[in-house]
Amino acid sequence: MKNRHYTNLDNMVEDELPLHRIYASVRLPDEFTEQVMENLRHTEMLPAPRRSRDWYRMRVNHRLRPSILWGSAALVASAMSLLIISILSALGTTRPISLVPKPVSELSQRPPLQVIQWVDNSLAEAQALGIVQQPSVEVSDKGYTLSLQDVIADSSRLVLSLQITDESGRPDKGWTKSRFDNQQLRILNEDGEEIGYYLSKLPLEHGSNNEKSQKLWLTYVFSRPPGDNVIIEGNVQKLYVGDVGTEPVSGKWSFSYTADMTKSKKLTATNALDDSYTTPAGLKINMRQLVHTPIGAQLQFDTSLTDEASALSTKGLGKQLMLNYHFEDENGRILSKVNGPGSYTGFPPDVYLNHFATEDAQTGTQHWTYSFSYLPYDSMKVRFVLDSYSIPVQSEDSVTFRPEKLREQPVVLEAQGDIFKIHAMDIEKSSNEPGLSGHITVSGEVVNSFNEDRWIARDESGKEYKVYFVGNVRNGNTITIDEPKEGVNSKSYLDVLGMTAMPQKLTLIRNVTDKKYTDVNWSFELPQIERH
Repeated sequence: MKNRHYTNLDNMVEDELPLHRIYASVRLPDEFTEQVMENLRHTEMLPAPRRSRDWYRMRVNHRLRPSILWGSAALVASAMSLLIISILSALGTTRPISLVPKPVSELSQRPPLQVIQWVDNSLAEAQALGIVQQPSVEVSDKGYTLSLQDVIADSSRLVLSLQITDESGRPDKGWTKSRFDNQQLRILNEDGEEIGYYLSKLPLEHGSNNEKSQKLWLTYVFSRPPGDNVIIEGNVQKLYVGDVGTEPVSGKWSFSYTADMTKSKKLTATNALDDSYTTPAGLKINMRQLVHTPIGAQLQFDTSLTDEASALSTKGLGKQLMLNYHFEDENGRILSKVNGPGSYTGFPPDVYLNHFATEDAQTGTQHWTYSFSYLPYDSMKVRFVLDSYSIPVQSEDSVTFRPEKLREQPVVLEAQGDIFKIHAMDIEKSSNEPGLSGHITVSGEVVNSFNEDRWIARDESGKEYKVYFVGNVRNGNTITIDEPKEGVNSKSYLDVLGMTAMPQKLTLIRNVTDKKYTDVNWSFELPQIERH
């Protein structure tokens, strides 16, 4: 199997794009290239926003707003994929699909999806394995019909498609492209507990020019292992159809569907792992198993701390451990990177889906499951490489200053490799609670992780205040907080809650540091398996 990530154009030429395998069986009309180039000339490429994930654990009270980073080549590749699909549809290379709403009894007779419709290659494999479910679910009200058309589910993720049509059978393009409300769907286990969380959406077009239908493809990930059945529950009381800005249509389009995961579980292959490592600072990592699912892969392992490391870790924050690692092929080419800095330049741009952890209350051991949409250890040699990790530890980094002197002479707090420059202090409206607070304008270069840092401030009378960071950071090997520009209010500051008057002297203390450890040296090769 060819590599799916490329670091430069030479690599892209050297290894054919995985999409080639998808499209190779489709005979393209002569005017295909001409239409691709014509559409590209009229396609605007916009930066893709960084996905905000709960598992990054950026606390709300930090108000962290990382700057947008993206790999331009990955963006173009994704745009090209959707564009090619659209053009192939327009040229009639996919099977026409009727726009006339079908009775519930006929829904199961829908023709199978064409492989050309998939951007994610592993989803095409799901169709070949026969695990694409086509539910007999559609609900009509107020002239609109909402239908659940396709469901693909295994332990790594759940993918589903929805469609809205009007009384004439025409799909609503505005809803598909931008007006879907993901709060209207819940993914539940057999006990009624919510275990699925919305990850992404992808509208795909198919059909000819005269018969064009649109579906909205949604991906959900799990916060804990699902059982044999997963319930898709739609609580839809409003449809945001039509153009942006129009009022929603109220009605009743709620539904429930139970997705059977027994077949996908039978097609899942599990390899036990016995690799382990203890870092110099006392983090113990024990690999448990590698799971190959029909539409993805999962890596499961345990972590714990030695007594010495546990003594340094802040109580209640040890669970905020974050591992930074990557997978590479036998030539050292990166296939997937988890939590590490940098951007991809290949296709697909990101195969890491999510992760979740549970903790043993008695031992403190954490059990981790990381899910990926693609990990080709079944067909090539793949190596796990630990890059670094971060965990909150107790600290007493501090600096004392007189606020009225800062504009004349800024002060610097330098500790544990991090540098914070304090430029000014004012009393302004708080960003975290009603009323006034102290605003300490800061900039800096941070080599640690910063997400779980904790701060307090102490004035000359000994009174302590809670402090939270508010502002922008630029991520990379070093986290950068830009210096304020003259005449422009800084977007980055420390918010000193409850401080309504300027103190004569103030001590700023970082009592928890989200410490990043890079002195690691561990890798191992994943066991190869035979594909089902």
